[in-house]
Amino acid sequence: SLNAEVLASSIDWPGAYSIVFKAINKQNNSVVAIKRINHQNSEISIVLTREIRTLKTLQHPNIITLLEIFSDSSFTYLVFEYLPYDLITYYKELKKTQNRQLNDD
Repeated sequence: SLNAEVLASSIDWPGAYSIVFKAINKQNNSVVAIKRINHQNSEISIVLTREIRTLKTLQHPNIITLLEIFSDSSFTYLVFEYLPYDLITYYKELKKTQNRQLNDD
């Protein structure tokens, strides 16, 4: 299991079966995001298995990297590289920047 210290109670809106935490990996002092998924529901287990399988096979600079997976009796934890924004926030900021550039021209 990951030796991490959770820094924030939540960095994302909790879903029905998961929540994301910001943490420090104490092994290398890197900031990571830990997605905690309640796997006690069989439907979620199927989706979780599919998500893990997909994330393990994807390697691209524009796709967040899955670093580690571990679980206990109630939860599965997916450890990802940490990004300080989500996709929606990124696109909103990108649009603002593009609009500013257009107005400056």
